Amino acid sequence: MKKSYFILIISLVVFQLFTQEVNPDKSSKNLPDQERIELLLRMAEESIPGSLDKARTYTTQAQELSRQLNDISNQVQAILLLGEIYKTQGNYISAFREFYQALELAELNKKDHCIIDSYIYLAKFFNELDDFDEATKYLFKGLDRAKHIRDNKRSAKANMELSYNYFYKKEYDLSVLYAEEAVKYFLEEQEDKQQASCYILLGKNYLNLKDNEKASYYANKVLELTENNDDYTNRALAYNDLGWNSYINGDFNQALEYNMKALEIRHKIDYVPWEVSSLLNIADLFTEWERYEDALTFYEQAFETMGNMDDHYIKDLRKKYYNRVSELYYKLGEFDKAYENFSKFYEIDLELREIKNNKSLNYLRSQYEIERYYKEQEAYSNLQKNEIKKQEIIISAALIIFVLTIILILFLFSRYNLKKKLNLQLSETNKKLESINKKANLEIAEKQKMEKIIISNADHLKLINRILRHDIANDLATIKSGLSVYKSSRDDKILEELKKRVDKSVKLIHNMREFEDFMNNHKSLKVVNVNKILADLAGNYPDTDLNVMGEGEVIADESLSSVLENIIRNAVEHGKVKSVDIEISGNETVCEIKITDMGKGIPDSVKDKIFAEGFYYGSTGNTGMGLFIARKTLESFGGSLSYKNNQPQGSVFVIKLRKAI
Repeated sequence: MKKSYFILIISLVVFQLFTQEVNPDKSSKNLPDQERIELLLRMAEESIPGSLDKARTYTTQAQELSRQLNDISNQVQAILLLGEIYKTQGNYISAFREFYQALELAELNKKDHCIIDSYIYLAKFFNELDDFDEATKYLFKGLDRAKHIRDNKRSAKANMELSYNYFYKKEYDLSVLYAEEAVKYFLEEQEDKQQASCYILLGKNYLNLKDNEKASYYANKVLELTENNDDYTNRALAYNDLGWNSYINGDFNQALEYNMKALEIRHKIDYVPWEVSSLLNIADLFTEWERYEDALTFYEQAFETMGNMDDHYIKDLRKKYYNRVSELYYKLGEFDKAYENFSKFYEIDLELREIKNNKSLNYLRSQYEIERYYKEQEAYSNLQKNEIKKQEIIISAALIIFVLTIILILFLFSRYNLKKKLNLQLSETNKKLESINKKANLEIAEKQKMEKIIISNADHLKLINRILRHDIANDLATIKSGLSVYKSSRDDKILEELKKRVDKSVKLIHNMREFEDFMNNHKSLKVVNVNKILADLAGNYPDTDLNVMGEGEVIADESLSSVLENIIRNAVEHGKVKSVDIEISGNETVCEIKITDMGKGIPDSVKDKIFAEGFYYGSTGNTGMGLFIARKTLESFGGSLSYKNNQPQGSVFVIKLRKAI
């Protein structure tokens, strides 16, 4: 679904929280001032986007009344709603100034909940401008403050907006993470409608992640949650998502049934764009099913329902209608009608493109104005700092004059010299004490450092001794008994088995050497080019294709080569693969190296143990120290190593390290 439609959905979810329109003149006439302000703000929120003039009237009244009462919280809410009205009109510059003014008022009066609300409105604003990084910055600020003051409702809201933010960025895994966090808070607060909205968002994420089973699971959760309440909006969305899921799975009958249920609910809601959307979905299904007469019936019903409405969402739907009907008439061989509808599709497409271009220009202008506003604020802040600095200099000068005067007066008294000598003696004594303390602290620190080194070396030797004593002793015992058997039987298979035991012991010693390197050589890190390491390693595996995608540099040392070779060697030797895919990606601070193979994989019963010290599995396993050392090495760089099963088979190891700037 396009971003514009998704924003429409969210707006309607909020709209459904209020099912009756309230007349301010009748309902609030005899209310106390505080309740009247809250009622006016609620009515203003309900009027967006349907009636912006009403929304502005209610907001202005609430703002004036809250100023008279010095009600800072509702003043902030009124300013935020004015910003929302400007944003809906496309006046992004005025909208930003209102949002920022609300934030400044909240910060000046130390109103935490108002500061959080301002952060969330600013984040939504920057999402509208597709500036997701700026939106993320404000959302994390809001989430941190909400957690600090233990405001569960605002924590839930901030997590929900973060989920939307990452959904727009198509980072669906992160969107799922924050939606699940929001669900926890909404469960605690028993906010069923908001919880249902989270489930809808989770379902859409899993549809994009191609996990149809989970998508269906969350849609059905919404149906259960909305069964006994009036949350028709989310219920219709759930049926719509189930219909889309059934369509993907090729079950047209089931898809039609779900879409018909969504249409029935949306007809009751009486919101034309949604009803039209469901009619077009049903018509599309009949077209796919080659039931063209039924498809035309629903297409025409959708056209009649749109009537003369001409807002942005209806224009998008009308464009879709002309396009689909044109394609349908083309299939039926009615080329005149196909051409007629295509011409209308082309006209409205040009109109929408022009609107989009104008909107893009408005976005650019807004971003320029916002950047200029930030600079003005920064300049004003610097001016204030300079003024404060000047005042501090004046105060300091006055203090210096005062101190000098006192010293001059003391100099005139006869006991001045005596006090001066006493002060000098005390000063010398303090210096000696400070020197003694400093020396003692250095000795203590050095002693503690040596104790840590001794403990570390002892643990190191203990670990190596335990492994060598256990594994090599066992192997030597096996070799000894095997030689005795060989003397009597002369069976060459026994020699082959003994050779494997010898090779295993040699490999163990090699692993101990790697462990020694890990313990002793991680004293300094530097910039390491991942692609160069992989290029060097490729020569070690001439019969295996290393498919490298992407590039990156990380903060590590030479032992990163051993880590990568360990994982690749495991895939080749234990997974029996002929090719390994290596994908390098990440963001501004983190580099991710994903190593994927289609080998035998690791059974679920042991995959949680593969990083444990001394663990090994299967006939090709050795001491198990490879992955243990690899993870420890990466953790010493400030990185991590994780594993998951590949689909349909094989393994995926994921390395995350700090990205070099």
